[in-house]
Amino acid sequence: QRFPSSLHPRCGPNANVPQSACGGRCAGRSFFSAVLPMFSSQPSTHSERRVVRFPPEKVFEVVSRVQDYTKFIPWCRDARILVAPKVVGSTEVAAGQKKGSGGVPEGPCIRETMSAQLEVGFQGLSEKYTSRVTLTRPALSTPEASSSSSSSPASCSSSILVEAEDSGMFEVLKSSWIFRPGPSPSSCWVEFKIDFAFRNPIYNQLASGFKEEVAKTMIGAFERRCQQLYATPSGHTAQGINK
Repeated sequence: QRFPSSLHPRCGPNANVPQSACGGRCAGRSFFSAVLPMFSSQPSTHSERRVVRFPPEKVFEVVSRVQDYTKFIPWCRDARILVAPKVVGSTEVAAGQKKGSGGVPEGPCIRETMSAQLEVGFQGLSEKYTSRVTLTRPALSTPEASSSSSSSPASCSSSILVEAEDSGMFEVLKSSWIFRPGPSPSSCWVEFKIDFAFRNPIYNQLASGFKEEVAKTMIGAFERRCQQLYATPSGHTAQGINK
């Protein structure tokens, strides 16, 4: 007797029906049960660090404008803000940094959160999901603080953390940016890190081959966007962004 897929009983060595009654499906299941553990479901991580010739606050501004991503990120098909940025607190050191270690600049920071919806397509895969975005910046870089104080800018390093909250394709999807003063006044160190894990372990194995490409493409896309917005014909940096 053959069993239709919708009514298929348990079968195999410990079941009450012979494998021949499964129409060969049990053998296939046994094969995948043996193969799937070979594919890791652990998050894959890659990071990039480089100097870009724009000051930290300008690169931060470009990365924080999620609604503009479709204009310059190759695989971003749609991007919109669902909940506008809202101040949720302050901290003495930017997120992810240890106070007083390794010469990391310190100072008062403002932390904001917002919600954004993104749709991405890459290597034949497409996904729409909501992300929680956490923005950390020097307190004196906000318009409110700048208007109420004439002190010099705080030395807190800016950072941006983006975490997917409701993805059907990804078990984990998180990216982080840290912006530190560069070797010259008009430059900054950009540190980008991406962590991801597909719910399908086979996708994780396939994705491991292009995670470095993704990270490099991301930083390159934002650097070109800064060039487009801020560079003048003379090569100097412009003073603002045209919103």
